[in-house]
Amino acid sequence: MLQSIVEIFILLKRSVFHIAYFLLTGIVIGFIYGNWVMDINYQSAGKVEFRQTANEAQLIQITNAIKSEMFYEIVVDKLADENYDTLPNGNPITTAYISRGLNATYVVNNPLITVTFHSEYQELTLLTLNTIIDEFVVYGNANLTVVNNNLHVYQNAEVATNLLFKKLTLLS
Repeated sequence: MLQSIVEIFILLKRSVFHIAYFLLTGIVIGFIYGNWVMDINYQSAGKVEFRQTANEAQLIQITNAIKSEMFYEIVVDKLADENYDTLPNGNPITTAYISRGLNATYVVNNPLITVTFHSEYQELTLLTLNTIIDEFVVYGNANLTVVNNNLHVYQNAEVATNLLFKKLTLLS
């Protein structure tokens, strides 16, 4: 009887060591992954309203215009005018930075075009998206005949949410 109690304590001692070992290893791997492998991205979303009945071809034309190189250059110039011409890491804000993070989507028979922008810089994500929305309304009304001066800001972005946090909450 005494021998079986001693064996139980020996097994528990070994198990506690293995549990602590794997727990510590998991924490170290998670720390390394979180700090050096995983990119933290922020996303903002806003909406542009097209105040007229639109068919899908018109909505495609509008979303393609917001994703055009010419429009990216307008956004970069506007950000430079507001003294935001470099990223926090020292690199210049370029059209590639804008195109990499910008997306515009629509739903057929809905006058709202959802514009999203994601970046690894929280404050710059919000500022860039609001600049994109404001400038696109001006650009679209002036340059797109299909718009016929019916583009309006429906909703500017208010926050830049962490995409990792969003994904984790969707999983739970």
